[in-house]
Amino acid sequence: MSMSCCCFKIHAGSLCMCGVNGIFAYHYAANPIDADELLRTRDHMIARGPDAEGCWTSDDLRVGFGHRRLSIIDLSAAGLQPMTSADGRYVVTFNGEIYNYRQLRQCLQDRGCVFRSQSDTEVLLHLFALEGTANACGWRRESPAPRRCRKCRRSSD
Repeated sequence: MSMSCCCFKIHAGSLCMCGVNGIFAYHYAANPIDADELLRTRDHMIARGPDAEGCWTSDDLRVGFGHRRLSIIDLSAAGLQPMTSADGRYVVTFNGEIYNYRQLRQCLQDRGCVFRSQSDTEVLLHLFALEGTANACGWRRESPAPRRCRKCRRSSD
């Protein structure tokens, strides 16, 4: 995917960008994550994402994501993060911008994906659900060849 962490805008005289955080209780004997800690660390980044906030925790409380939103693409509630796939299997919190997300979205729709938002984040969720990490390098910006959707071979440039 061609992504960038250069999604900035001026808000109240300051340069802003989204803020993301997460906690993972790695060891099997670790205590569940502290949801209050997740919210405190997320809210400490309010200046980075002044437009909205969100959080998600796994059912077993071993993983949690927080997000401070700087709205640039899909300003609706459908673009809020952390974002969960329609089947609930995948969750992402993402800071960046996929410049060619419209072309990738069309390729994914041609493959039968149904979208609930206009967000580039949802494109990322669908790509991961279909291709996992195996093809991640094929979507990188530095790739000398045009990036193509693996299944439909549509150019994403």
